[in-house]
Amino acid sequence: MASLPRVAVFFASGAAGPLEIAEAAVPLCDPLLVVDSRDPWILRSLPILEAVASVLDRAALDRRAIARELRRRGVDGVTTFADPEVRAAAAAAADLGLSTFHGETVAAAVTDKAAQRMRLNEALAGANVPREPVPALGALGTAFARLGPPAVLKPLHAVGSRFALLLESAHDVEWARRALEPHAAATVGGFTLERYVEGMTHPAGDWLADYVSVESSIGSGQIVHFCVSDRPPPAWPLRETGLLLPSALPRPIREQAELVASAALAALGVTTGIVHTEIKLTLPDPAVVEVNGRLGGDVARHARRVGDFDPIAEALRLALGEPPSPAPAFHGFGATFHPVAPAEATEVVELPSVARLRRIPGVWGVAPNKRPGDPVSWLAGYDDRLCEVLVEAASAAEMKSSMVELQEVFLREARFVCEAGDHAGTPVQTT
Repeated sequence: MASLPRVAVFFASGAAGPLEIAEAAVPLCDPLLVVDSRDPWILRSLPILEAVASVLDRAALDRRAIARELRRRGVDGVTTFADPEVRAAAAAAADLGLSTFHGETVAAAVTDKAAQRMRLNEALAGANVPREPVPALGALGTAFARLGPPAVLKPLHAVGSRFALLLESAHDVEWARRALEPHAAATVGGFTLERYVEGMTHPAGDWLADYVSVESSIGSGQIVHFCVSDRPPPAWPLRETGLLLPSALPRPIREQAELVASAALAALGVTTGIVHTEIKLTLPDPAVVEVNGRLGGDVARHARRVGDFDPIAEALRLALGEPPSPAPAFHGFGATFHPVAPAEATEVVELPSVARLRRIPGVWGVAPNKRPGDPVSWLAGYDDRLCEVLVEAASAAEMKSSMVELQEVFLREARFVCEAGDHAGTPVQTT
């Protein structure tokens, strides 16, 4: 019996867990999880990783040694589901002579927000988003004065809304500088400041945010946009609070977003893999917020349940040189709601119980991330989510009812220790 081809998955915390990868690989390939145990989370997770798949720890290996070890293990394809691993995966693919993952130039563009914006502005002249470099926080005031309000400050290399800020005044600039200075070591490479793009109200209503995400499968000269997803409104300053798929957008606007995503991928030279493109709903055409060189977070979980489509398996197929699969037909709506504490909160006092949340129509799963007594900080972005609530519905109207009820339950029942500050978040009960 012939052995399965082997795909090296450069693994870190991201859009796919080890069990999801192992299950998606059957019967496509033999996954090899390439990890870096210098990451404390990876080090703690090694027993689980080694229980579900073969593992290569690259912590003590240089680039040449990684390639040598991958060759020795018979690797036929390379992919990743985590932003921090995109460049390492691209380097490995180049060293192995594989063209089924991002080239190194593309990998640099999809992981450096300033370089990406420059290329998008050059190629998409009609969707130019002015920007200013901020190599260090001391340069923020000058950059803001040149660009003008409103502006978005974000690290060149970051994920999960971490350290992203909306700045509308000189007061905001000074406040941001003071808030971020203690975390300078975590923002290697500095920041970029971009003009804030104001979107229109989502056609389905203000229970959804003014932007969407397009998930694209690319390979063999083809692009298939297999999913467009919506978002609940973000929390201050720019923290995402969940995902809903498929999008409730009317078909013409959804297709416009897909066309814009195609143009962005062409501008960045993306020719293979799964890519996640964030799109603002602006007039006359949607505008690109940013492009990520991996699958969007939580997309796979819901696409499997309401679309019978596994994007993780799709990424593994693309890594082996197969063409993109047809876009799925969705037979319902799936969503994740992950509320965050208000910006002024420092500690959790009380949260709605799992039993309470499970009584809301459509809720099929609840995964707590915080408990009473736990510290919270808006600076952590997605990592400081209070919990994850998983929802399914037969229609967009039913999903709206469930998502609005979830938001109201957290407004009424979540309580926090809060500090007085210049930037208040959503009002909640406090002690």
